[in-house]
Amino acid sequence: MNESARPSAIPGGRQGLAGQGSGRDLGDLLGRRIPHVELECCQGGPTPDLRALVLGFPVVALYFYPGAERSPDGGEGTLLADVAEHRAFHRRLDDFVALNYRPIGISSESICDQRASVVAHGLQHLLLSDPDLLLATELGLPVFEHEGVEHYRRLTLIVVCGVVARVFFPIADAGRNASQVLGWLRVHGL
Repeated sequence: MNESARPSAIPGGRQGLAGQGSGRDLGDLLGRRIPHVELECCQGGPTPDLRALVLGFPVVALYFYPGAERSPDGGEGTLLADVAEHRAFHRRLDDFVALNYRPIGISSESICDQRASVVAHGLQHLLLSDPDLLLATELGLPVFEHEGVEHYRRLTLIVVCGVVARVFFPIADAGRNASQVLGWLRVHGL
């Protein structure tokens, strides 16, 4: 394993992936079930159990974004990249819904920050807050630390009937992520 992809012990007992670029391919996530974790929903309502939520749709695209205004890793975590990704999923929402797919955004940012994004950009798909990085713990998702705060690295999981079927990582262009996900879903006929 190269130095940039070394597993790191994260405070609180989490195992994530540290290091610039995080060279891990995340293939070990394929076939894993989405765990029962309760995440806060910035659109209000009851706190959803993520496993129950994804089982409510045949196919879900869980896109993880840093929710950080700045990051040391080449802009991957910048607010601008988050906005580009949100807007891309928002623009393609009708395409996802027409195919009975659902995009859901997840980050470690606060509910207040997520609500501001929803209002500012007119987002209609769900955004969930995971400030304790519960999914990083359960699934071993990659994270990075900036100024003492941990954030998810940008990635997308395609979940079919509650099971991870595809991992997009790393995400080279946040603004094109939604189109790449839809293209893959259409080609594979899920």
